[in-house]
Amino acid sequence: MSTLFQQRLKRRTLLKQVGGLLAAPWIVPGGALGAGRQVPPSERVTVGLIGAGMMGRAHLRRMVNNPDARILAVCDVDQWRLKDAQGMVHAAYGAEQKGGTYKGCAAYADFRELLARPDIDAVLIATGDRWHAVQTVMAAKAGKDIYCEKPISLTIHESRAMVDAVRRYDRVFQGGFQQRSVRDFQIAVQLIHSGRLGWLKNIYCNWVGTSGLVNLPAEPVPDTLDWDMWVGPAAWHPFNSRFHRLGEPNRTVPWDFNRDFGGGSITSNGVHHLDIAQWALGMDASGPVEIIAPRPGEASTIVTYKYASGVTVQSFPHKLDPKVQDIPEGLDPTIRFQWEVLFVGEHGWIVAGRQGPLRAYPEAILADIDVSGPADQVAPAPAPAPPTPDGRTGATTARELAEQLYRARGYTHHDNWIHSIRMRQQPISDVESAARATNVGHLANIATWTGRPQKWDPVREAFVDDAEANRMRQRAVREPWIL
Repeated sequence: MSTLFQQRLKRRTLLKQVGGLLAAPWIVPGGALGAGRQVPPSERVTVGLIGAGMMGRAHLRRMVNNPDARILAVCDVDQWRLKDAQGMVHAAYGAEQKGGTYKGCAAYADFRELLARPDIDAVLIATGDRWHAVQTVMAAKAGKDIYCEKPISLTIHESRAMVDAVRRYDRVFQGGFQQRSVRDFQIAVQLIHSGRLGWLKNIYCNWVGTSGLVNLPAEPVPDTLDWDMWVGPAAWHPFNSRFHRLGEPNRTVPWDFNRDFGGGSITSNGVHHLDIAQWALGMDASGPVEIIAPRPGEASTIVTYKYASGVTVQSFPHKLDPKVQDIPEGLDPTIRFQWEVLFVGEHGWIVAGRQGPLRAYPEAILADIDVSGPADQVAPAPAPAPPTPDGRTGATTARELAEQLYRARGYTHHDNWIHSIRMRQQPISDVESAARATNVGHLANIATWTGRPQKWDPVREAFVDDAEANRMRQRAVREPWIL
């Protein structure tokens, strides 16, 4: 067991062991916080939401049901989304009132007004990647604790600025890497740390894909949208509906194909799995030393990360390729991976995913593990096609509900954040680990954009002997914003 893991174990004292293996999650379960109990207003953590898109609304649905938190304000630059978010809070809290009404949630188009409120303890940032660093640093300076969606930054430089600000102002920061709060991933990581797989050799993660330099034609800016604030600190682009759908969102990150706004699928999706790989490797404060990405024109779509320990991590699209990848004994190479991570060691392999259940070869690896987990960690089985919005996730279609399922299982990620604020301790996705995991995605993009393999120094957080790549660690911030 690594020294880093032992320190984390001692610091949190949240791990219960049976026979040396995981028997409980590494977080405070929702039930442990007293779901359904009445909490005096003076003891609640007061929260403001910044960004009410698809993910922001999902977070809001969770937070209004947390008895230890109270949403006091919401913020968005789209007036429909702002009013919708405010209405969600008023409806949820109004249902708790005898008269059935509640009007205590303020609505702001400018997040700076929200940050200026002394009665708000914490902010949940669910804006686009371009905003994460500036808003996190400003929130830390304002004395707010922070939950920030992933990827937590648009660049490597921004990630370090966020870590420095959170540490300087002694804030509690939770990265939006909810898979750390899903029990299947927790069990897999604990099994690896306990040596059940022996020496770890390979980790396979699905999701690849970068962003490009895209300029779209200008369209009339809707009256109900503050486009200048939407773009924020990113490079200027005129409004185009492909970047932002006015009103109710229909996609999580529709803008991430543009390099000025996001890093593509590897940072929007892939970093979830890369975060779990970093966790399993004990690399929460480090990273890979070499990155090999597909060159322009190559048929391969595999991104390879090499670590100093000799472990190789690969991001790939859905299925292993027997021509270029090692297929471990007992694994069907025709199986498509979707939101899953495959860990391969000298004694066998484990597959952990969002929907579960855990799979392993040989099966004896899981022989004494209760893979079903406690009831409060698993969402109710979904109906094939809910005719009305699901009360817990807000899903309106079977496909959306399937995607929301893991979020329901990871609801305790928010509880862990609130508990950590109250206890003044690091949460499960602390700013350092969140920054390092996000940067692994950035490393893949920079290797792709330069068209050559990259050597990386995780201590200096710099590329080795590549000036072009090092310049890509940072981008200019558009005035009047500063970092």
